[in-house]
Amino acid sequence: KKSAVKEIVSKADLFSEKFLTECVRTHWPEHGIRGEEGAEVQSSSGYEWLFDPIDATHRFAAGMDLFSISVGLIKNGIPEFGALYFPANDIFAHASRGKGAFINGEKIVVPQGGRIADELFVSVDSITKPEIAEKVRSLGCMILEIHSFTGSTLLLIQGKIGFYLHGGASPFDLGAAVLIAEEAGCAVFQTDGGRIDFKQKRIPAILARNKDIADEIQQMI
Repeated sequence: KKSAVKEIVSKADLFSEKFLTECVRTHWPEHGIRGEEGAEVQSSSGYEWLFDPIDATHRFAAGMDLFSISVGLIKNGIPEFGALYFPANDIFAHASRGKGAFINGEKIVVPQGGRIADELFVSVDSITKPEIAEKVRSLGCMILEIHSFTGSTLLLIQGKIGFYLHGGASPFDLGAAVLIAEEAGCAVFQTDGGRIDFKQKRIPAILARNKDIADEIQQMI
């Protein structure tokens, strides 16, 4: 049964990625492409599209919400555009560099809040070291395991969680989420304090409602 579900999800992933690839190649044939399911178009233009055709495929397969289609555009390693669509929730989030972030057409700005101890809910992925999660709990936070990078990003920009820590996200997870979170006013860094490097296969990342919280997380790590 599980293998059958995985096969169905795989077909949905492939269909979504093929559709996205064809759209970009039709409208921006000079741009590069990388897709989680293997789509790849080389380019010297400096522009590259990053696709996660279905983020959180397990949630999709189980009939749950908070799975999404993620499309990001980077130029020379810097995010320029990002879009996330959550079909089960009918939520569309997008951002362009310097123009703000929007959810279903409404501009959003994340409340800045205070420090980690002021947060009620946060999100930490399952591959982050357990001792770090315990430090977060010791500050009185409840950890939500969403098992969806883009789903956790959505909760962050909606002001429902204080931060999201991931021990090794893919560039496809981050392709749209980074710019949307930044344009909404969040702090987004690798756990070493540097900017997100989309060339890495696995990227330890912090997305937080403010830089003070991001700095606290870095000190824990």
